[in-house]
Amino acid sequence: MALTIPTLEATSRWLRGVVATALSGARADIWPNNWTVFVKVMAMAASQGNLRAEWIYKQVFVTTAEDDMLDLHGYEIGLGRKPATAATGMAIFAAADGSIVPAGSVIDAGGRAFTVRAAATAAGNSVTVQIDATETGPRGNLPAEATVRLRDSVAGVAQDGEIGPLGLSGGVEKEIDSAYRKRLIFRKRNKPRGGAKADYQVWVGEVAGFATAAVFAATPEVGTVTVYPLLEGSGADRIPSPADVLRCAEHLETRRPLTATVMVVQATEKSIPVTISQLETDSSATRAEISAEMLDMFDERAFVSAGAETFPTSWLSEAASRALGESRHRLVVPDPDTDTALALGEFPVFGGLTVT
Repeated sequence: MALTIPTLEATSRWLRGVVATALSGARADIWPNNWTVFVKVMAMAASQGNLRAEWIYKQVFVTTAEDDMLDLHGYEIGLGRKPATAATGMAIFAAADGSIVPAGSVIDAGGRAFTVRAAATAAGNSVTVQIDATETGPRGNLPAEATVRLRDSVAGVAQDGEIGPLGLSGGVEKEIDSAYRKRLIFRKRNKPRGGAKADYQVWVGEVAGFATAAVFAATPEVGTVTVYPLLEGSGADRIPSPADVLRCAEHLETRRPLTATVMVVQATEKSIPVTISQLETDSSATRAEISAEMLDMFDERAFVSAGAETFPTSWLSEAASRALGESRHRLVVPDPDTDTALALGEFPVFGGLTVT
């Protein structure tokens, strides 16, 4: 039987009845009366105990556990919350051959400070250094060729440089309860099977910033597993950068079965623009609601294609029909009679709304 916590009023009413039945002639419902005060105090004390019992009850289950209690559920099955991590990557500076950038040198980029992980010696006319953000979080993630600057000059090394071709990546916030809860529930429902599809999805989810993955066995040949990892977030932001793909591949290399060859591949964005006509009621608010419903639908239903798959056009009409303010519409693009074809590795994203 589910635990039902009585309200303060219900507890007080019950205690007033107890007084009347336990003590002959006593009444707790008439004022002025010491029994009335006594019952109120006891009811508040009992309610505090009930609230505590309710909280404890919720912590028993992953679906309702909170904060530290959620961490304890993860500890029991060896699946910890992902901590906040700092962005990392390569920076390149023009330099005279043999010049040395010492470890710990500070580099400024994108309003953030970075430090050089290990001393590096210039070869030819440039030097490449591994740098790490001094603070955790996504603000340290920067694209390739972004400008960087050595805070203090180094002999033989240009003070201005740029981010390497893979950019800076890996900076994420601490995993929030909702994302961690989702991973824990998935892990409890999918016990480790020595390299089953769900195992790869769990392993990808262990990497900072990643949510899940599309996993294709025996692709492109027997003995090979192809993994398309997806980041947390929405729409095209879920497709990882090359640097993120590399981070994921390095982690999977420590988890994969010895006999499996694992290929970690970046998904390809497949933009699906939507055009509708005969919209009623046509207003900026209705259009905004339709766009929001489209975004939600893509987040819920988008998938990485295994090849020769389609994205159903009916899902687009359904999303538009759910929008507040919409009473009717006609889908024009994509063709209502033809689902959108998806090639291997394509990941559909909402390409914007046009109303004619």
